[in-house]
Amino acid sequence: PTSTQSTLDVDAETWTVTLFLVRAGGPGIEELVAVPTEVPRPESTAELPRAVVEALLDARPSDLGQADLVNALSPSIEVRSAALGDDDVLELDLSDMGETESSFQRLAVAQLVYTLTELTIPRIDAVRFLVDGEEVAVPVEAGVVPAGTPVRPSDDPSLVPDRASTPPG
Repeated sequence: PTSTQSTLDVDAETWTVTLFLVRAGGPGIEELVAVPTEVPRPESTAELPRAVVEALLDARPSDLGQADLVNALSPSIEVRSAALGDDDVLELDLSDMGETESSFQRLAVAQLVYTLTELTIPRIDAVRFLVDGEEVAVPVEAGVVPAGTPVRPSDDPSLVPDRASTPPG
């Protein structure tokens, strides 16, 4: 398997998950980089998406041995809820995205989408974004996804060039 998620050890104290951070190659030349990271094992797999988002919000690239990368997400953002629907779409309710610079908002959204859809237990196909309980429009490669519309990795294919031509699966 390409993801460590399918072999989670239910007895381990930590699980290895893949967080996506940003490598900036210059203005307008950014890409997401997969960084394996240990997270504390949640009580259940249903709580894993929230634990992973919290790990991503707290991730400092230099602490992960990735000083050349950046995290577009502000550490001041808090997870209000992360609920997976029957349609494999995660409703992610965050406290505030206002601290995220506008130029980084697309990258922040992509980091969250790629990180969450990398999970295989539970399976997440897309992310619907809410801020303080209200559905919000979010920036993607081709413009803006309307409020309430799920965002998929395919909405930002150029940020992970080596995956753009690889079918999911």
